[in-house]
Parts: sequence; C-alpha cells; structure tokens
Amino acid sequence: MRLPDIKAIASIANKEGVALIVDNTITPLSISPLKLGADIVVYSTTKLIAGNASALGGCAVFRAINDGEDKFKTSRYEFMKKPIKGAGKMALIPNAKKRALRDLGMSANANASYQTLLGLETLALRLPRIVQSVEIIAKSLSKHGLNINHPCLDSHPHHERYKTDFSQGCGTLFTIDMGSKEKAYNFINKTKLATITANIGDSRTLALHMASTIYRDFDTDTRKFLGITDGLIRISIGLENPQDIIDDFLNAAE
Repeated sequence: MRLPDIKAIASIANKEGVALIVDNTITPLSISPLKLGADIVVYSTTKLIAGNASALGGCAVFRAINDGEDKFKTSRYEFMKKPIKGAGKMALIPNAKKRALRDLGMSANANASYQTLLGLETLALRLPRIVQSVEIIAKSLSKHGLNINHPCLDSHPHHERYKTDFSQGCGTLFTIDMGSKEKAYNFINKTKLATITANIGDSRTLALHMASTIYRDFDTDTRKFLGITDGLIRISIGLENPQDIIDDFLNAAE
C-alpha cells in the first residue's frame, strides 16, 4: 500500500538513461504511467481488466521512440539499434515481438482474448464503484478499531500523494493486520463474503493471509522489511454492497 512518486522515478530514469517499466495492473484508468514518464507499461489482464478470473492474460504498452535523441538509441541499448532503424517510432513493439513472442510463444489463446475484451468493456463502470467501495470500507473498518492500511486514511504516510497523484484511486486493495496468525485465520474462516484466493482485482471480494501463502518462502528479515506480519490479510474489494462487506468483516473480526 505504498504509493510511488512515478514522476520523480521517471526523472531519475531519464537522467541515467535507463528504461522505466511500470506494472499498472491494479490501477488501469486511474493512472497513466506513460504520461508520467514511463517507457513501458505492463498489465496482468487476468485481474481488473478481465474482472472475473475467467482468462489468463497480460499485455504491454510501449511509448513511441523519440525523433533525435532517445535513451533507446544509446550504447546501453545497442541491441535496439537495428529494430529502431527498421521500425522507427514503433520500434519497441517489433522488438518485443521478436524477443518474446517468437522465442517464448507468449500469445493469448482466442477464447481468453475474447473473455478479456468482454471484461474490458465494463472496466470504466466497475473501477469507480470498486474504488469508492474501498474508501468507504477502509474508513469504516478503521473507525471500528481494525488495523487497516490504505492511503485514503489520514494516518497513512502517502495520504497527500493519494489525494493528488492517485485522486482516481489506487485499485482494489487494502490490508488488515489482525495481530497474529491465529486471529487472521479465524477472520478468514468466519468471513462469508470474501473468497480465499491469491487473485486480485476480481468482481468478487477476495482475502488472503500473506505470510502463509505468497510470502511463505521469504525469510523473517525480508518479511519484516516488506511489512508482512503474521496477522496480515490482503483484501481485494469487489462489486458487492460495501455495507454488506463492512458488516461481514466486523462480524468475522469478533
């Protein structure tokens, strides 16, 4: 739940002549990384874009190569010289196709593509509702004494950046720290609305105990550095009525 200063990072990347790639999976429509200085933006379309865990997929969006000087024309990116000469402004696209699609076969199947496009049609309707619900739920649960981590809260260190750079929201996620693994398990077992799964950005509300799943193989020091406590639960809010989620979570937390 930390919010990066993408403009500042892009400024450093441009100064040093290195490519900036931003994973915008959880903030499509909310954030436009290319406008903030990114060179390449990647998405797991399985998440918010598809919206219902029906199709595996991903995509990459590339900026145009600049006329004249460009970081991709420097010696650091010598391997790009031939593609740029042949494809000009759109050189990053054929380069990606050559190095990934040709060599690794990373192309989506037709049915997954169809399902992803169906989800994309409703993204502009789903995302604002979810972002609004996240704020309502996070603030309400926090007021009821739960340890909630989300930038919409005044206590969050990136609250001011949330109000400016992330004024359209920062996706579907927030976390609850129950204080111990036992209390976290009890919460997950008692909740009736949340589905226990490692996915995020679904139309359904999802929950996952982080230390025993995604971060299970991380050592203690690394978990501490990343803020992964024994009681941490990641929540991905869906399209359900926010008050129903609040009531369910408060009951599960008792």
